Amino acid sequence: MGNDFNGQNQDGEWHSASSTDSNSSWGQSSAQDGFSSQNTASSANTYTNQGEPAEKPVNIVTGIVGAFVGVLIGVVLWVVIYQMGIIAGIAGFVMMICAFKGFELLGGRMNVAGAVICIALVLIAVYFAHNISVAISIMQEMDDITFSNAYKSIPEFRKLVSEFDKAYLHDLLIGYGLTLVAIIPSIKGKTRR
Repeated sequence: MGNDFNGQNQDGEWHSASSTDSNSSWGQSSAQDGFSSQNTASSANTYTNQGEPAEKPVNIVTGIVGAFVGVLIGVVLWVVIYQMGIIAGIAGFVMMICAFKGFELLGGRMNVAGAVICIALVLIAVYFAHNISVAISIMQEMDDITFSNAYKSIPEFRKLVSEFDKAYLHDLLIGYGLTLVAIIPSIKGKTRR
């Protein structure tokens, strides 16, 4: 029993060597536990941060190039469909999808600026695609007229021939309507990501 006690303090209480040792070792283990739990928490945060996928940077310039290529595909499709005697508005839908996909492929990913650029390009392209299609139809109807002259004559035909103007506006408005229908799901699909 003499080995278990270290001595008396001034109050006459006996202290055991083993109890002080265990208290000191307990304090050390608590400190070590606290240190290891901090390490565990910090390493958990590190793993969490590493687990999150980093967003790709957006390259607007190459994205615009990709969107432009996508729009050109839609313009060609518009002209081909129009020459078959079908209202080419469905090509506006395809044009919108191609513009978004082209921007994503070359620009890295879609963002708000990219979506605005794609929509603006498509709305402009629909107008030109429709005029190109109408100019080709004028060329087919009239002999000895170049594409350039047929394109330039569209406003004059619209002023002089009311049926031509009505058909022109009807097809253009339907084309814009179908294109706008394509814009809404395209934007929703991109904003969910």
